[in-house]
Amino acid sequence: MHATPLGLATAMTLEGLTITHAGRPRIVMGTHEAGGVGVAFLDPDEGPRVTIGTDDEDESGIAIPDARHTPKIAIDSGPQGSGIVRRARHSPRSPTRGRGRTRRRF
Repeated sequence: MHATPLGLATAMTLEGLTITHAGRPRIVMGTHEAGGVGVAFLDPDEGPRVTIGTDDEDESGIAIPDARHTPKIAIDSGPQGSGIVRRARHSPRSPTRGRGRTRRRF
């Protein structure tokens, strides 16, 4: 790492990085042996709140879990097309109660 007059690095190479706040991981990113890349934004209890990933071929995805770490929204893209999955909350007023999820393909 090289220092500049502003104190910023001009080049850095990492295979993984964890950013912490108050000693707890809040952002983690890394690579997989097969070439995939992932980033996760964590809540204070170290549970994933937003995850983003891609493989070394042609697939990528984003997931937004709830506080129980269950994905509520998932977006994927790959050779067969792209899609969005949204899980319903199952509240008494939910129009998708009983169906559990909806999916759109683009």
